[in-house]
Amino acid sequence: MRGKAVFKYVVVLKRNDKELIGATITTFNGATELPLNKVGKKEHWYPVSPATGHYEGLPQTDGTPAWVCINNVHIVTGPDPIPTLAGNTYSQEAIDLIITKLKEFSKDI
Repeated sequence: MRGKAVFKYVVVLKRNDKELIGATITTFNGATELPLNKVGKKEHWYPVSPATGHYEGLPQTDGTPAWVCINNVHIVTGPDPIPTLAGNTYSQEAIDLIITKLKEFSKDI
């Protein structure tokens, strides 16, 4: 039985005309502290300010606490791997920090 599709936000880490590589972002219903009972290892979640966590929080323009999952990435392929870019823009410095941490946990990036 197939479930409902779930809409997920991702930080786009790399993109070209054939694929997109992204890391999932979640808000845990607006909590500012990482709910350890819902995640595996706290080291796998990079906070986005004003969220707090194992690492210093990435700056965020809208003030929504969130976390980037840094233990894996999602690779989307196809002729138009991402039809709509929506949401906030992260600085190149923030993207570089996420990629650095992802490389500690994943070989996919």
